[in-house]
Order: sequence, then C-alpha cells, then structure tokens
Amino acid sequence: MMTYNTYWKGLVLTIALCLMMFCRNSLQAQNYSNYQEQQGEVVYKIQNPFYTIELRHKGKVKFSADGTAIENIEPGGYLKFSKSTFGNKRTIHLIGREGGYQEKLYFVGKKKEKWHPEGENYLKSSLEEIFRISGIGADTKVWNLYQKGGAQSVLQEISKIDNSRVKSLYFSALLGIPQLTSNEINTVCVRIGKELESETEKGRLFRESARTFLAGDPTAKTYFFEMAKIASSNEKAEALYHILQKHQLSEKQLLYLFATIRTIDSSVEKRRVLSGIDRQKIFNNAQVVNAYFATLKSIDSNFELSQCLQYLLKVKNQNPQVILGVLSGCQEISSSYEKARVLKQVIPYLNTGEQVTNEYFKTVISVSSSHEKGEVLRKFIHSEKLTFQNQLAFYKAVSSISSSYEKGSVLREVINRYPASKIQLAGFFDVVAELTSNVEKGGLLRALSQKEKLSEVAILGILELVPGISSSLEKAEVLLALCKHIDMEHKNTLAAYQKAASTISSSMEFRRVMDALYKE
Repeated sequence: MMTYNTYWKGLVLTIALCLMMFCRNSLQAQNYSNYQEQQGEVVYKIQNPFYTIELRHKGKVKFSADGTAIENIEPGGYLKFSKSTFGNKRTIHLIGREGGYQEKLYFVGKKKEKWHPEGENYLKSSLEEIFRISGIGADTKVWNLYQKGGAQSVLQEISKIDNSRVKSLYFSALLGIPQLTSNEINTVCVRIGKELESETEKGRLFRESARTFLAGDPTAKTYFFEMAKIASSNEKAEALYHILQKHQLSEKQLLYLFATIRTIDSSVEKRRVLSGIDRQKIFNNAQVVNAYFATLKSIDSNFELSQCLQYLLKVKNQNPQVILGVLSGCQEISSSYEKARVLKQVIPYLNTGEQVTNEYFKTVISVSSSHEKGEVLRKFIHSEKLTFQNQLAFYKAVSSISSSYEKGSVLREVINRYPASKIQLAGFFDVVAELTSNVEKGGLLRALSQKEKLSEVAILGILELVPGISSSLEKAEVLLALCKHIDMEHKNTLAAYQKAASTISSSMEFRRVMDALYKE
C-alpha cells in the first residue's frame, strides 16, 4: 500500500517536471534572433529572457591590428550597439566623419555619459560580442587568432558563434589564409559541415573557397565527401556546377565529383550538373568514363536521363566506349518514347564497330512499344546504315515487334530502299513468316515480287511462304505479282510456283493465277 509520504513525493516530482517543461518551452519561445539588410544598413537583433541586443552599422569599419579597438569608420558610416539587461540599457554610437574623425557617443538609458573612460571601457568589453553577433572585422579577428594558435584557435572561436552567416564569414576568412596546411584545410572542411546549420551558407562557402580545397587531391577528397552531406539538392548542385565552370579538375577529382553528384536526390539537378562537364576532356580515361555513366544511371527520371544522353551525343568523333556507355544508359530508361529518342541520335555513330552495332540492336529490342521500335528501325533504314553484315541483328530486332502492322511497315521500308540483291533474304523471310496478318504478309511478298530482278533464292523463298497465307485472294495477288519472274524453262521455280498455286482453295483465284502463268 502506498504511504502518505510516497504519495506527496510523487506529486511534488510530477509538478517539478511540469514546471521544468513549461519553463523550457517558455524560454525557447522568448529566444529571438534576426538579421536584416536594407539600403546599406545592417541590423542584428537578439532577444532572450536575460538580455536584448541591437546592433546597427553602415559603411566600412576598420579595427586595430590586434582587434581591440575600432580605428576608423568611413565618412557617413556608423556603428550603434545597445544592450539591455533587466531594464538597464547601455548604448555605444560611433559615427564616421571626414578626415578619419570619429564621433563617439555613450548612453546609459537615455542619458548621455562621458566617453572616456566609461564609454571606451564598455566598447572594449563589448567587442567580442560585436564580433560574434555581426562578423564585422572577421578578417582581422581570424588573422589574430590564427597567429596565436593556428586554425584550431579560430575553430574554437567559431564554435562560440551562434549565427550560421557569421560562422561562414569566419570560415571564409580562415580559408583565405595562404599559410593553411593541407591538414588544416581538411579539418576546416569537416568543421564547416558540423558548425553550419544553414544549407545556403554551406553551399556558398564551398563555392567561394573551392580553389583552396581543390589545391590538392587529398583536400579535394575531403571537400567532395563533405559536400555530399549537404541535404539540399539545389545548394549541392550549385556548388558542383560552379566548380565545373571555374576550375580544372584532375582525374581523381573527377571521380570524387561523380560520387558526389550521385548523392543529389533531384534528377533535374543531377542533369544540370552533368551538363556542365566538358565532354571532350573527360573521355580519355576509362575509369572516368565508367564513373560518368554510373552517375548517369543514378538519374531516376526517364526524361532527364534521356536529355543527358542526347546532350552527350552532340560531341562529334565519339569513341566506341562512349557509345557503349550511352546504350547502357539507354537501357535504364523505362519510357519507350524517351528510349527511342536516344536510339535515333545514336544511329550516326554505328560505324564504330561490331560490338556497338550488336549492343544497339539489343537496346532496340528492349523498347516495349511496337510503334516506337518501328520508328527507330525505320530511321535506321533511312540512314543507309543497313549492311549485309548487320542485317541478321536488324531482323532480330524487327522480329521483336509484336504488331504485324509495324513489322510490315519496317520490312516495306527495306524493300523500298534496297535492291533485292542487297537484302539478307534468310533474315527477311524469317520475319515475314512470323506475321499473323494475311494482308501484311501478302503485301510484303507482293512488294518484293515487284522488284525488277529477283534471284532464284528470292523467288523460291517467296513461294515457300505463300502456303502460309490463309486468304486465297492474298495468295493469288502474290503469285500474280511474282509471275513475271517465272521462267517456264526453269523446272525448279516452275514446280514451286505450281505447288504454291495448288494451295489456293478458291477455284476462281486459282484459275486467275494459272491463266496468268501460261499467258506469260
């Protein structure tokens, strides 16, 4: 049984926890920080339960070499610092005048007090706060700290600053010091990712300090590794695109770059960065080429991947490895339309070797749409790239078209553009035999029969396929078109013709065919 004391102890503990939660939430609600810049004036405001600070400044402010005093404010410029603690407000107001003169004012509440020594002492005691709030004089402050304790001393100071923008100013000043060692640069790079909460500031800093980070491959590796951690696709892409536009990268640095591009979530941003790569210069190294295409394949969007591949093909004199990479990337596209767009662009480069040709037709076969596949193969035929050597691979691709109409359309283009002697008949007849449409099959055999010259192999091939047509009319039309090629003295073709004609079930169509044969 719970005792009286235990009950009260539990109740007090519960109330204390509730009060702690309330106070914590209340304090968080009262914390306030703001930065504004308008018409040359910069305003910083900080408010929490313990004090309120307002800092305003305009124009250039020059600090002493040791950072302990303000030496000069340009004419028309000013610096005004106010801090209120539990109702006690003190203000410093420094105004720049001509000739390097400063007007120095000091107020306690609304009452003006003597500058020396009270105002001077208050300014000196407030300088650290002014530095950390605004970043004014960051270059001077950072240099003094670096001289005393190296990069580590500066990083310790940065850790005491709350505002990402001000941290970024300190980091910029630190990275601008020529004496930084490679180890210090690596350390600073890692700390940027840890110290800066603002993705915008991270991106800006990585862009502006790129030259320092890219001075050597070891620092570049850390640089790209830390940049990969930026969550914003836009900021990451901006930084990477900037690098490509402004800097020459070594082959190792290109590999680091591609690894970082792959961490971008947005397909649009990935493509934007890849479009900034000088395509003529990166394809001399097999490892770089492989990394490039691995990055392309990480693009999820069919449209964006297609755009990248087409953009890549605008470079003339492509080597086989690049074309194979394009085809490999094309196979990753699930959209038949986008895949077909790329395949049409590849056609001019198909004279780069048998391996490229075979991979090309393999990719064509992967197009699921009969119409798009037919479009690609028709363009291939029109490009006059069809040779006797590549026709078997070509017909295999035609065979993969499921639509009899599209299949027939492609084969009809072959007949129209090439003499019968240039057509690889074995592959051609194999595809015709697959057609399920009597109209398509009959139409193709008729079109071939209408050629001026046909070899015995062509004639016998046509006659062998005629029995596979179920329509008496279509059979008859094919045989009538072929009739002019039948030599009555050539027993093989004559017997084959008569055999094909005998499969016509319609007496009328059979008579038409036989009358035409013997009339010829």
